[in-house]
Amino acid sequence: MSWIVRESGFDPERIAHHGNKFMIGNGVLGYRGTLEEFGKSELTATIVAGLYDKVGDKWREPVNAPNGLATAVFWDGAPLSVLKAVDPADAGARGKAGEGDARGDASPELVAHEQALDLRRAVHRRRSVFCTADGAEVAITSERFCSAVRPELIVSRIAVESSREGEFTIVTGIDGDVWDINGPHLERIESGTDAAGEVLSLTAWTQELGIPVTVAEAAEVRGGGEHQPPPYPNAVPGRRTGRIRQIRRRVDRTGRGTGTRRTDGSGAVRTGSAPAWLRSAAARARRSMGAQVGSLRHDG
Repeated sequence: MSWIVRESGFDPERIAHHGNKFMIGNGVLGYRGTLEEFGKSELTATIVAGLYDKVGDKWREPVNAPNGLATAVFWDGAPLSVLKAVDPADAGARGKAGEGDARGDASPELVAHEQALDLRRAVHRRRSVFCTADGAEVAITSERFCSAVRPELIVSRIAVESSREGEFTIVTGIDGDVWDINGPHLERIESGTDAAGEVLSLTAWTQELGIPVTVAEAAEVRGGGEHQPPPYPNAVPGRRTGRIRQIRRRVDRTGRGTGTRRTDGSGAVRTGSAPAWLRSAAARARRSMGAQVGSLRHDG
């Protein structure tokens, strides 16, 4: 018996099915088996055990926390996303990858994709290979798990590999525009950073009982590049209250070169009035992230 469950190829009609099939959890937090570039429309969800909310006369249901692993990757300005990539079956009708159509669409072609779940180690994996406009082959590989020892933590690693020179941009952070069935359950969004600007945080409150839900995110980028301090793109340092439902950081790899560029990240989730504690937990996770992610350990 194999401990690995895997699916090859990307079918947008099976996004919901794969979200269920590849879900991970630790008894405190659960994370649906979605991809890093997915959002509300693709049913991304961070589930907090025991947290429920009721809006008006709708059914009471579990509350999805803001997504602390939201990530977008761009190569030479083009998004590396299965949602925006050209299907190889359509490449002949549209010309070679990157030539685009009359609207100027120059999305890379998705040439290979696999999603897997290691049941023995409770690790979710994804690998997507794209062919860009200039013929480069660029691969995204990601791994994540919900920590068994530190149950407030979800840890992830994203690596970008290229067959030739290029520039990449990676945008990570917290997406507070969550998927609800009988919501919206979260309101009064507040976002901010720690004093060093290294840890992002976003707090929202449930509607029925006013329970605060805080997500903190920290990231370490390896392989060089220029780091644009968070928040990005439309918030300000410190605390901010209002309609802004996302807080992001951006890293630009300005140097040219092939090889692997890697981002290790963690999202910490907690209910109750403890945003300062959570930012500290995310910062501690950031310091120990290399060992945890490098060996895909649930401890440390």
